[in-house]
Parts: sequence; C-alpha cells; structure tokens
Amino acid sequence: NIEGKGTGTLNGDYTEIAKAFYKDTVSVTLKAAEGYELESVTVNGAVATYETTANADTYTFTMPAEDVTVNVVFVKTVYQVTIDAAIENGTVASDKDSASIEDVITLTVTPDEGYNLANIYVVTASGEYIPLSVDNAGKYFFTMPAEDVTVHAAFAKNIYTVTFVDYNGKILKIEGVAFQEAATAPADPYRKGYTFDGWDVAFDSVTENLTV
Repeated sequence: NIEGKGTGTLNGDYTEIAKAFYKDTVSVTLKAAEGYELESVTVNGAVATYETTANADTYTFTMPAEDVTVNVVFVKTVYQVTIDAAIENGTVASDKDSASIEDVITLTVTPDEGYNLANIYVVTASGEYIPLSVDNAGKYFFTMPAEDVTVHAAFAKNIYTVTFVDYNGKILKIEGVAFQEAATAPADPYRKGYTFDGWDVAFDSVTENLTV
C-alpha cells in the first residue's frame, strides 16, 4: 500500500502483489515524486531496514512464514519562503514562512510613505524565476515549487507634478519631482509695473502634486 505520491517496486517489479518464499530477502525500492519525501515503510506494522541511494530508497526484509503487507508513506517536503532582508523603503510579507509543493503563497506589499513598488520577483534556490499574479487589491500570489524560494522587491520614490503658473494663469513650467526632492523654479516672471516678490508655495521638499 502506498500513501502519498511516489512509486515502489517489489524485487524490481512494479506490482502491488508479489510472491516470496520463507526466509527470502525481499527488496522494496521506493522513489518519491517531486516535492515529496519518504516518511516510513512498515512490514506487517514493523519498521523495515533500509538503504538510501542517490535516486531511491531500498528497504529489505526477510520473508516470514506468513503473508505480509508493506505500507509506504510519502509526505510533502516542506520548503522555506524567505523575504530578502535587503529590501528598503517598504515591506513585503508572506502569509507562510514555509510551504510544500503546490501550496499558494500570498504576498502583501506595503510601500513606505512617498514610495511605490517598482519590481517584485520570486526566485528559487536553483535560480528559477517563479511566475507571480496580482489581484485588484495589490496582493501577489505564486505557487510553491519543490525547493526553497526567496522574495525580492524594489521600491522607488513617487514622482509628483509641480506646475509653475504666472499671475494670469499662463503655465511657465511643468516639472516632475521625486518625493521630498526640490523643484527648480523657472526664471522670475515679468509683469509691467510690478516687481516679482516670490512664489506662493514652498517647493523645496515636494510630497504631492503642486501648483505654484
């Protein structure tokens, strides 16, 4: 009997039922499916001795003077979900710190004030990039592969529009300015009979769209 995902052979044959004589050595060769690992093998309830190889596990037992049942249990391997510690100007949180193959992982992205998400990606320990999907609420999702993964993200400063306007509404300059950076004013405007006294709004640390 096999529980979980994997394959097994009795004395080299892919069969659920095999025959053996009293005191014969019986070999049970087992191979877990991707993302699974062998948890246990019992023969009539007793744990069998085994040898682990690169590709499979081989369990052996001496045939008693009775019929036996071999029970095999494969379980999902647990892998780690790591958030890159070098992420700055925002946070990414995973709903799971560890997961198994085919589990769905949800990522919540929270930029710091004045920043937005510029890039996010998930890469496995072997260097494979995992596809991400996103919902209308801005949450990201991916399906866990059969290895550890690391989530990376980059945040960028918001860009705001600063518009300089003359006394009569004429636009003098439009400039895109990054969060908390300064806009550059145009040349002082001219109006006959008046002396320019300055701009009516501060623009040395921009945190929103401005009309000056």
